[in-house]
Amino acid sequence: MNDSSKYLTVAVAVKTDDRARRLSRMDSFDDRLDITLFSTWRRCRIHVRRFLDSRPVEIFLLLMVLVYAIKVFIDLATSDSPLDADVQAALDTLDFAILCFFLAELVLRLGAFGKAYLTDWWNIFDGAIVIASFVLGLITVSASSLVVLRIMRVIFRLLRVVVIFRKVSESNRTLHRIRKVTDYAIRSPVERVIEILNYAQSLKGMNHSVKDDLNWCIEVIASNKLHDPVIDASFKNRRNGRAFLEDLELEAWVDQVSGRVTKRSVNGRRGSTTISRISVRKSFNGNSSSHEDLMDQFSTEPIESVFDKVDSISFDIFEFRDVCGGDELVIMGFKLFEKFRLFSKFSINSSRLVNFLREIQSGYRETNPYHNATHAADVAQTSAFILTTGKLAEKAKMSDLEIMGMLFAAIIHDFEHPGFNNPFHIKTKHPLAIRYNDKSVLESHHVAAAFAVLLKEECNFMHHMADDRYRSIRENIVALVMATDMANHFQELGIFRGKLNLPDFANLEKKDDRQLVFDIALHASDISNPAKPLPIYAQWVHRVMNEFFLQGDQEKRLNLPVSMFMDRDTASINKCQVGFMDVIVQPLFVAFHSFLPDIDPFINNIASNKMHFQALLEQENLRANSNSTSATVEPKTPALPTVTVPVISSRPQEGDSPASNSTSNSAQEIELRQRTASPLPV
Repeated sequence: MNDSSKYLTVAVAVKTDDRARRLSRMDSFDDRLDITLFSTWRRCRIHVRRFLDSRPVEIFLLLMVLVYAIKVFIDLATSDSPLDADVQAALDTLDFAILCFFLAELVLRLGAFGKAYLTDWWNIFDGAIVIASFVLGLITVSASSLVVLRIMRVIFRLLRVVVIFRKVSESNRTLHRIRKVTDYAIRSPVERVIEILNYAQSLKGMNHSVKDDLNWCIEVIASNKLHDPVIDASFKNRRNGRAFLEDLELEAWVDQVSGRVTKRSVNGRRGSTTISRISVRKSFNGNSSSHEDLMDQFSTEPIESVFDKVDSISFDIFEFRDVCGGDELVIMGFKLFEKFRLFSKFSINSSRLVNFLREIQSGYRETNPYHNATHAADVAQTSAFILTTGKLAEKAKMSDLEIMGMLFAAIIHDFEHPGFNNPFHIKTKHPLAIRYNDKSVLESHHVAAAFAVLLKEECNFMHHMADDRYRSIRENIVALVMATDMANHFQELGIFRGKLNLPDFANLEKKDDRQLVFDIALHASDISNPAKPLPIYAQWVHRVMNEFFLQGDQEKRLNLPVSMFMDRDTASINKCQVGFMDVIVQPLFVAFHSFLPDIDPFINNIASNKMHFQALLEQENLRANSNSTSATVEPKTPALPTVTVPVISSRPQEGDSPASNSTSNSAQEIELRQRTASPLPV
């Protein structure tokens, strides 16, 4: 063979581009030959591993283990009464032959797995016993009469029992794996994944730490906890070593958001309660108006001057509320439908849409500091911002029906919200919690009640829609509103993060993938307050903490445990907001940003707002430390606006009329007085 042929042979043997580049840089043929031999040895090791892990070899080794076990127990049973010489010779030959098989297995596994095989001390122990027994067998062929060798033989028989138990344990795993393959014709992907992990765990050469990790993976998958939140131990050290939310407050955040119920004793009543009916603040206006008249009505110069910024991160929903005279949700919904040209694309009757929007707006309780029509209009505007400026509609190639579903869901997502959260309804055994089996209680009510309004003849702007399109948009809207349940936050975020690692996810060709992205978009819009400019965010902070404190007051009246951050006497607003951003908002928006880079303004605002509230929290901690020796501690709660809240009352007593009960509820509305502490800095 000439030199050129030799070079060609080497080049063919080395397949990867990396190795080819390394070969091209070598100066001598001997170096190339060394690399080729190394590559050949590596391929041989792979083939040996596959051979050892093949089912026929596993079954053969299993049979050898069983025969070896019988032989060892015969030796132990006949140690005091020797067998016939011919029988004993046959058993010794069988013993030696099996030891040869085990020795060959040991050599092959050492060659196949290398040093990794020796990281397990049990493997070293097995190998030492097999080698010693093999050597002892060679010696006893010619010197079996020696007393010392007889004693050693007894000792190694006992040690072989340990080896037998080890090999039987491995054999049981092999049998279990073989049965898993042969017994079931239909299996789920989860079963297949667990089977693969079990097999990987049983491989020789796997060190204990990796086996423990694999066992943890199996437990997580088998118990369906893939997307449960796991608190990172390094989380406390991410801000210059300062521990964050100590004394299990981080765990409390996760528990509260996930809807986990902590076992705490409750003194006092645990009876059923009812929330007073929501009164409609605006009477239904059934008059029909033309689209042009409504456009003129909703396009005054003050309204237009504010709405022109609807695609900007600096859009001020409170200024929009003021120029709309309290009709911010009606006008926002109408103008967004016009902006996306949904009137013409779906031949929507303008009067019916306005009737629907007015009824929805009237269902948002004005007395709620946070969950009111202004919040709904804000979520609708933020959703539109993500669709346009964030370029979600462009990237996802959203259909007009999907865009309308997103806007519809944003408008109705908190319809008839009573101002108390899901855990409160569940703890008080509220009829809504009973009706919806403690699962997404308020979200289920929001969407069901909104569609009940839509089905009214004067409000049904989808009346002419084909059945298949109606079913499609309804399915989309229901999923979107359900996704706003904070109890689903960590699961949704975990699934979304996992999907981001899939190469074809960005194309959004699968229906489930599309729905997941839309769900994340609306959920992000719903909790987007910290992603807004600080002056706007600060106003939302006042409102949400006000609503928190009202629920805390009611929990005290009912002798219920006060929810986290809802006790006006002990809660730290700054700590609440820092925790909300750290645990909830920032992880969601960072993940969403990796999919949708054009939402950069949100990420920047979250970072700056978190720095602001962290600074306030540090000042608060310094004041608390300086006042720790003082008997009087200044209240932490900032000034909050005067609002009213509906009272949770017990069931009407027998004999009470509905009218008297309604009057009692109205008379018992609680007014939250302005606190004396300094207002929240901006």
